[in-house]
Amino acid sequence: MTKAVNTAKDVMKVVNTAKDVMEAVNAAKDVMKATNAARDILKITAGLEMTMIEKKMFNRRLSRIGQDKNLTVNRRKNLWLIITAFGFWIFGFALTAQAQTPLSPAAKHVLQAYLEIVQQEKPDFPGFEAKLGEKFYFAEREHSKKEDTRSCALCHGDDPASIGQHVTSGKTIEPLAPSANSERLTDAKKIEKWFRRNCKWTIERTCSVEEKGHFLKFLYSF
Repeated sequence: MTKAVNTAKDVMKVVNTAKDVMEAVNAAKDVMKATNAARDILKITAGLEMTMIEKKMFNRRLSRIGQDKNLTVNRRKNLWLIITAFGFWIFGFALTAQAQTPLSPAAKHVLQAYLEIVQQEKPDFPGFEAKLGEKFYFAEREHSKKEDTRSCALCHGDDPASIGQHVTSGKTIEPLAPSANSERLTDAKKIEKWFRRNCKWTIERTCSVEEKGHFLKFLYSF
């Protein structure tokens, strides 16, 4: 009888430990949600411009937090408190934040090279714009022979900083944004090779230098 009682106690300890582990996992998930949402709040409160992707992800995060059936009332309340508190805590740094992530020396070199080429034909060209690069990234184009619609986002996804998947082969594609993949789009020769292959597949022609510059400016903004 005593052995049975002790065994039951041991089982209860294991169950309680499992519950503690699950609570820790849920807490970690909450912190991640809060961190992502607070990062977006930082941009908004600091008056920093959000890209179309960031706006979609921000609205999606807030919607998920509000609709998550697995969240108890107390956890949901605590999560909102975390988001708000963390958002205000980092607000002090927002005054000195820049609208875009500082470019790496390699990225600056590539953009400068493209800029000089464009300005040879357009001396008054002011520079590349991430907004135009974003528009190019999401633009859908009808293929003349394959009878399908193609875009950069079709394979690389709505978020270039996330893993993509090739629509034809199903092959996993590493993140396109250099901030998430340091091997991406920082070497001039590799960049030109990448543009030759992907421009032909996506828009059935060579991308102009101006298009390349806007496109890279957008990817470097992550």
